Amino acid sequence: MHLYHLDLKVSMYKTEYIKKLFLKLKENGYDGIVVEIDNKLKFPSHPDFAAKDALDAETWKEIVLFAKEQALIIYPLIQTLGHMEHVLEGSSKYAHLAENPGNPYMLCPSKPGTMRLAKDLVLDIIEVFDKPEYIHLGGDEVYGHMDSRGLNKCPICYTRDSGKQLNDFLVELAEFCVQQGVSPELWADEVLANPENIERFPKETRFVDWYYARTERYNDNAGLLWGAKDLIGRPIDEKFFEEVPDKLKCLLPFAIKETESGRKFNNFYGAEYIVSKGYKASIGSGVRFAGDCYVIPRIHIGSRNVGMSEIISKELGCAHLVTSWAVRLNHPETTWPSLRAISNISEVQINSFTRDLALYEDNTAGLETAGETEKLIEHIGLPLGGIDMEHILLLMDVSKGYHSIDILLERNMRFERPFVDNYLKAIYEISTGKDRDNTVSQMEKRVESARKILSHLNDNLNQGKGDRDCLMHWINGIELVTLRTEQALAIIDSYKNGVDRDKIKDLLERNISLMKEFEELWGESVTEYSLEQEKEIKFKRDIRMLENLLSS
Repeated sequence: MHLYHLDLKVSMYKTEYIKKLFLKLKENGYDGIVVEIDNKLKFPSHPDFAAKDALDAETWKEIVLFAKEQALIIYPLIQTLGHMEHVLEGSSKYAHLAENPGNPYMLCPSKPGTMRLAKDLVLDIIEVFDKPEYIHLGGDEVYGHMDSRGLNKCPICYTRDSGKQLNDFLVELAEFCVQQGVSPELWADEVLANPENIERFPKETRFVDWYYARTERYNDNAGLLWGAKDLIGRPIDEKFFEEVPDKLKCLLPFAIKETESGRKFNNFYGAEYIVSKGYKASIGSGVRFAGDCYVIPRIHIGSRNVGMSEIISKELGCAHLVTSWAVRLNHPETTWPSLRAISNISEVQINSFTRDLALYEDNTAGLETAGETEKLIEHIGLPLGGIDMEHILLLMDVSKGYHSIDILLERNMRFERPFVDNYLKAIYEISTGKDRDNTVSQMEKRVESARKILSHLNDNLNQGKGDRDCLMHWINGIELVTLRTEQALAIIDSYKNGVDRDKIKDLLERNISLMKEFEELWGESVTEYSLEQEKEIKFKRDIRMLENLLSS
């Protein structure tokens, strides 16, 4: 079963576009949609945190009915512990429920009001989605935040074991869903970090084993072991086994495999463990995820992650949830190359592609693409009108983003207005850092690669090849990548040689011109309010900054 994750954390889409996307997903082999509703529903019991372009319950019921009429599975995802900024940010009436006052990341699991709020949202969403088979309760990335990411525990939580406390909360919420006749679904990282707790969950629970860097079945060194992230990359030797926390040792028979070529780390150990305990599992892959720049995704990673996840999900008899994280801000239409990887991709092709990329990184001279790599690239390249290995390498250069330039701080990007982020700080650190010349060289290469791939994609568009919507968004995105990189180079240079007013003026005019093209393209799919937010993030901050440089 192939499920698509529609994440509405940032942009809200027009109802007509949502329906069009549903149909397109069905045509491309997807069986259902998981809607991460965030603040884009006016929850009947708690309408206070709804976004300005949130839909009311009746409109969402219409969308749900449309999906069902197309024989698509549809069910909701709501956050219930972490990722709660949309509820707790600013002067929210719910701020007193935060684990730390002033930090809107997560709700405090110890406060009775948190469970009351979560149950209210569950009841609302079950009614709006017409009593779906499943409801996804979120529950990811809270254990790590409480114990290792600088989120101080509140006085109530301080003396309690984080793993048990968080699992107690999620177990109660899962049991509540079962009482309503709906099966609960949760991200698996919390239960894998505390595997002794899994059997406390109702058997109706399905866990999503997610991770977006899994481009191979096995690694020679340790991969991600939830609850022991510090072991990533370590050799699988006796010292590794000694340092695995006692509570995680029950996972080792699933995580470490003896093969003909020695010990290997099984990247999909989580799903195997979950199934062994009698629970349903789903494999979670990603087509937009951390590290993507805000206009185009990294299809050389996403396509392999989706393809390998599909292979494993079939072997285990699991569902496959293809996530598409909107906080990365590239348009859903840009993700079709990776989305297509749910079909007609073999492990041999993925391994061949991985090997060829490694050869390229070691030595670009004389690279000859293997036949299996060519088959994979041909398949995932169809939405773009056809690409080859040379184009993949260009896209790798182009999709390498830079923090605070076109990879943004999530909380700032979502809630800081006017949007500033750490742009000038990032530019200054590049300008004065020891690695300045190397970074400048990489940026110049990015611009050169962008111009080459743009020429190819524009030719495909003019010749009617590929998916027009996909191509239009890739072209617009790469033009923005080019502009952002040239802008960064100009400002870096100004720290050494002074402001080149003619160059800055040209960059300002290009920003204004491209923003008009962007507005026309994105306006076809996103609401007017969301379009303004996208323009603030992608253009208006930079326009203000360039105007300030010219006025100095």
